[in-house]
Amino acid sequence: MLQKERIVFTLNLPPTDKLNGSALSINIKKDETGDELMPMVQRTVKFFTDSGAFKIRTAVATETIGKLDFVTFTLSSETKGVSVQSKNYSLRRNGYLVTISVAYIESENLSKMETILKQTEIF
Repeated sequence: MLQKERIVFTLNLPPTDKLNGSALSINIKKDETGDELMPMVQRTVKFFTDSGAFKIRTAVATETIGKLDFVTFTLSSETKGVSVQSKNYSLRRNGYLVTISVAYIESENLSKMETILKQTEIF
């Protein structure tokens, strides 16, 4: 991993007869910027919402999950009459920027993915 610029992991929950599917993606990138995380995340939100394709659902904030402090926000996008949510988590750890995104329609799937996130060790 040290020789790679970025590594991405994805976990998908397939749809069932009661719930639509969801996806959790973990993006790990070597971070040499030294920029403060909160303003970086706020610029990212602005980029996506300025396009008009995404709306902010929950503002940029800090949230502790497990023992880790994340900068989080939630965006939504309408497609075919359905609101797809994307909750995003960012943190820095050992010289890496870790960005986790959970895309879902029903909050039950967000809850399932957050359970997985709580059990994930991030170096």
